[in-house]
Amino acid sequence: MITTTEASALAETHGPTRTARTPIANSQMRAYRFERWARNRALFAKITGALRAGKRVTLGTYTRATTYDARHLELFSVDRYGCYVRAGKRRDDITGCAIVISG
Repeated sequence: MITTTEASALAETHGPTRTARTPIANSQMRAYRFERWARNRALFAKITGALRAGKRVTLGTYTRATTYDARHLELFSVDRYGCYVRAGKRRDDITGCAIVISG
Protein backbone atom coordinates (compact mmCIF):
# COMPACT_ATOMS: atom_id res chain seq x y z
CA MET A 1 0.00 0.00 0.00
CA ILE A 2 1.28 3.45 -0.86
CA THR A 3 1.58 5.96 1.95
CA THR A 4 0.77 9.64 1.81
CA THR A 5 4.43 10.64 1.82
CA GLU A 6 5.20 8.24 -1.04
CA ALA A 7 2.21 9.58 -3.00
CA SER A 8 3.36 13.16 -2.56
CA ALA A 9 6.89 12.16 -3.63
CA LEU A 10 5.47 10.50 -6.74
CA ALA A 11 3.38 13.57 -7.51
CA GLU A 12 6.46 15.76 -7.32
CA THR A 13 8.51 13.59 -9.65
CA HIS A 14 5.90 12.18 -12.06
CA GLY A 15 3.00 14.61 -11.80
CA PRO A 16 -0.30 13.97 -10.05
CA THR A 17 -1.48 10.36 -10.04
CA ARG A 18 -4.93 9.03 -9.34
CA THR A 19 -5.10 5.40 -8.33
CA ALA A 20 -7.55 3.49 -6.19
CA ARG A 21 -5.05 3.57 -3.37
CA THR A 22 -4.42 7.31 -3.41
CA PRO A 23 -6.28 8.83 -0.47
CA ILE A 24 -8.71 11.60 -1.32
CA ALA A 25 -9.63 14.36 1.09
CA ASN A 26 -13.16 15.63 1.60
CA SER A 27 -12.18 18.96 0.09
CA GLN A 28 -11.28 17.19 -3.18
CA MET A 29 -14.70 15.53 -3.55
CA ARG A 30 -17.35 17.02 -5.77
CA ALA A 31 -19.82 19.14 -3.88
CA TYR A 32 -23.44 17.86 -3.88
CA ARG A 33 -22.51 14.55 -5.47
CA PHE A 34 -25.48 12.81 -3.82
CA GLU A 35 -27.94 15.71 -4.14
CA ARG A 36 -29.63 14.49 -7.33
CA TRP A 37 -30.12 11.01 -5.89
CA ALA A 38 -31.60 12.45 -2.69
CA ARG A 39 -34.02 14.65 -4.67
CA ASN A 40 -35.09 11.68 -6.80
CA ARG A 41 -35.76 9.52 -3.73
CA ALA A 42 -37.78 12.32 -2.12
CA LEU A 43 -39.86 12.74 -5.29
CA PHE A 44 -40.41 8.98 -5.51
CA ALA A 45 -41.46 8.85 -1.84
CA LYS A 46 -43.87 11.75 -2.37
CA ILE A 47 -45.51 10.08 -5.39
CA THR A 48 -45.70 6.55 -3.98
CA GLY A 49 -46.88 7.84 -0.60
CA ALA A 50 -49.75 9.67 -2.26
CA LEU A 51 -50.67 6.65 -4.35
CA ARG A 52 -50.62 4.36 -1.29
CA ALA A 53 -52.88 6.83 0.52
CA GLY A 54 -55.45 6.44 -2.25
CA LYS A 55 -54.86 9.82 -3.88
CA ARG A 56 -54.42 10.60 -7.54
CA VAL A 57 -51.15 11.90 -8.97
CA THR A 58 -51.14 13.93 -12.18
CA LEU A 59 -47.85 14.33 -14.04
CA GLY A 60 -47.79 17.12 -16.55
CA THR A 61 -45.45 18.21 -19.30
CA TYR A 62 -45.88 21.00 -21.85
CA THR A 63 -47.94 18.78 -24.14
CA ARG A 64 -49.55 16.12 -21.98
CA ALA A 65 -50.93 15.37 -18.53
CA THR A 66 -51.41 11.84 -17.21
CA THR A 67 -53.27 10.87 -14.05
CA TYR A 68 -52.23 7.83 -12.01
CA ASP A 69 -53.94 6.12 -9.08
CA ALA A 70 -53.11 3.28 -6.67
CA ARG A 71 -53.24 0.55 -9.33
CA HIS A 72 -50.34 2.24 -11.16
CA LEU A 73 -47.95 2.08 -8.20
CA GLU A 74 -45.63 -0.51 -9.75
CA LEU A 75 -45.04 1.73 -12.80
CA PHE A 76 -42.81 4.11 -10.81
CA SER A 77 -39.12 3.53 -10.16
CA VAL A 78 -36.11 5.53 -9.01
CA ASP A 79 -32.35 5.39 -9.30
CA ARG A 80 -29.54 7.86 -8.77
CA TYR A 81 -30.05 9.39 -12.21
CA GLY A 82 -33.79 10.07 -12.16
CA CYS A 83 -37.31 9.21 -11.14
CA TYR A 84 -39.16 7.26 -13.83
CA VAL A 85 -42.56 6.02 -14.89
CA ARG A 86 -42.79 3.00 -17.15
CA ALA A 87 -44.30 3.62 -20.58
CA GLY A 88 -44.41 0.37 -22.53
CA LYS A 89 -40.91 -1.09 -22.61
CA ARG A 90 -39.16 2.20 -21.84
CA ARG A 91 -38.96 4.42 -18.78
CA ASP A 92 -39.78 8.12 -19.00
CA ASP A 93 -37.93 10.50 -16.71
CA ILE A 94 -40.43 12.51 -14.64
CA THR A 95 -37.91 14.52 -12.65
CA GLY A 96 -38.80 17.80 -14.36
CA CYS A 97 -42.55 17.24 -14.67
CA ALA A 98 -45.22 19.24 -12.90
CA ILE A 99 -46.82 17.10 -10.20
CA VAL A 100 -50.32 17.61 -8.81
CA ILE A 101 -51.61 15.41 -6.00
CA SER A 102 -55.37 15.40 -5.58
CA GLY A 103 -57.66 13.31 -3.78
